[in-house]
Amino acid sequence: MVTTETYAIEADYGEIVPRVRVVFSASFWGSHLNDETLRRYQDQLGQVIEDPTGDYQISLGSVRVSDIALCIDARWTPKAFRSTFLQPYGGGGISAHVLNAEGRAIENTFVERALDNIAVAPTVLAGVDAVFFKQVALGMQARYDLVNAARHGSVRAVGTFYFDHHSRAGRAGSR
Repeated sequence: MVTTETYAIEADYGEIVPRVRVVFSASFWGSHLNDETLRRYQDQLGQVIEDPTGDYQISLGSVRVSDIALCIDARWTPKAFRSTFLQPYGGGGISAHVLNAEGRAIENTFVERALDNIAVAPTVLAGVDAVFFKQVALGMQARYDLVNAARHGSVRAVGTFYFDHHSRAGRAGSR
């Protein structure tokens, strides 16, 4: 697929145990199959089509794929970074994905049915937040979604507002 943007919103529920936070998120991305993938598909179709005159042409057009995901992540922050400005974390979670593929070349075929999918998949992630004013953080995150039909990685710029400001940087000095 062609690289694209992912749009996501996150809600940080807060700490469930020391140094482990629960974060809920919803995301969306939409892309299309790249030219090389479509060319290979076209070549494979050409191998099974009988064309005694040699003038048959295949025109696939484009194939669009999108994903809407709802996720719940657990994020662990090492104790050494608990009260610092930069707070790295690692974690994982579970995601529910609704994948949709469409295009003239796959319309009403087994290919479209194979790509259209509702799936539950594990997610792994790592990131770092720079915490400002105890409730606001800016950060970077790398995550990988292990969805059967559309495994994909993403790098995200993240802005977070912590509703439970006492359990982030605020509580760190009191422990």
